[in-house]
Amino acid sequence: MSALPCLHTVGRKRQALQVATGGPSAKLAIFNQSPLAGGASAPPSPAAPPSTAAPPSPAAPPSPTAPPSPTAPPSPAAPPSTAAPSQQAFQSVHSLLRTCSGHQSVRYQITVEEIRRRTALPECMSLNTLTALLRTNKNLKRDLRQQLQEVGVTPGTVTQVTSLCSKLSEGEAKDLCSSVGALAARSLRFNEVAMLPASDPTVATGRATEFKQQLQHLADQVRCSEQFSLLTHTLGPGMVEVVVDVLHKCVDTHISNVSN
Repeated sequence: MSALPCLHTVGRKRQALQVATGGPSAKLAIFNQSPLAGGASAPPSPAAPPSTAAPPSPAAPPSPTAPPSPTAPPSPAAPPSTAAPSQQAFQSVHSLLRTCSGHQSVRYQITVEEIRRRTALPECMSLNTLTALLRTNKNLKRDLRQQLQEVGVTPGTVTQVTSLCSKLSEGEAKDLCSSVGALAARSLRFNEVAMLPASDPTVATGRATEFKQQLQHLADQVRCSEQFSLLTHTLGPGMVEVVVDVLHKCVDTHISNVSN
């Protein structure tokens, strides 16, 4: 009975020695120590750590949208005509008098506002009188009436006042006054104007100055007479200005002669 334990002990030592030296019984010894062989169970292998999920790749930033192409601004509308009614030409007419040095007659623009002055008081020109002012063929009166209606002018039925100035345009009247004034300044010999001899130069100078002031007052009153200007198509006040200028020149010459 005592010999069996000794043999068992010797056998275990031999197996241990073979395992230590890597002999052919090493595998058998390891097999005998596995749980199936009733030996000590091997410690459990540690659980693999949970795989960490890769962080989500950052979303690509949205591609910037191209800015909308700027729309071209609308072309500005053409500004309305700012021409004053007095500057709106209605018709061009030839001159009645030769106020130029050339052989061709001058042409004058008659404006819409001038026609309104002719058809208003005091003249109240009718369509027949307007045909003479505008140098229009009498057979075209119907067309002229339509043109006047388009600019808002309604001629009278009967002309209230007619004169030698009725066919004279305002532009020609102005040129006529300028022409007469230029002729007077060029032709009159103011230094030879006959003046009464002055016994007292101081009194003569005072009277001449007072006369000059009266002339200026007269010219101002005529200039303020709108009816006279309308009836003569500005020729009347213009001619008065020419006469007053001539008399002023004469008085100034007389004062200069007396003072010397």
